[in-house]
Amino acid sequence: MVGIKFPTEDLEKLRVAVGEWSTRNFSHTLPAGRSDIGMVRCASGMSEELSELVQSCTPLVDDGLLSDPNVIAFEDAIGDMCIYSVDLLYKAGISIQEVLVSTAMSRWERSHMRLLTCSKRRLNGYVLDLALGALIEGLTYHVGQVSRACLKLSQRVRQDEDHHKALIFSMCNVWRLCHLLCEYTGADLWVVVSGTASSVLKRDWVADPEHGQES
Repeated sequence: MVGIKFPTEDLEKLRVAVGEWSTRNFSHTLPAGRSDIGMVRCASGMSEELSELVQSCTPLVDDGLLSDPNVIAFEDAIGDMCIYSVDLLYKAGISIQEVLVSTAMSRWERSHMRLLTCSKRRLNGYVLDLALGALIEGLTYHVGQVSRACLKLSQRVRQDEDHHKALIFSMCNVWRLCHLLCEYTGADLWVVVSGTASSVLKRDWVADPEHGQES
């Protein structure tokens, strides 16, 4: 990864653990042999968490404090989004090593860096807000592209396009952007994701379909 280091071995173990947990809890709700539908569900979950990430900033916009989000909700949304993403990769048969490969910085990352440089020079909170907004805009785009790839795979249409490649590319960018977003709260993405996983993996949705009571 350009300028970003991820604990790929730990994340690969997490991908398998989450995928196996998800299979135990939700495979009975899927048609036999249709893991692609499970992928669409995971993409929907990522979209839900994206909306919660935005919501964690929204109450503060009127006060000009977009760059000072509700930290607990902000990090919770990022952690949950990443859990959905590794579950999706498990269902797609894609390893973390295939996803977290070196890639060029997206235009949103470049905008973010330029705005941060400008903010530090001018001590301008509004510019810092724009820098955070650039990351959220990029995340919105790539989560949308993950959803598009999963949808087309499940529909079995547009088979002239390489949806598998598109999925890997956008998922890589999702993780890059989540890493940069965590920097706004001073958090480490792996700490956020592993903390979320420790709670998620205790839940038993078969025994308790209403609340997923911890097992």
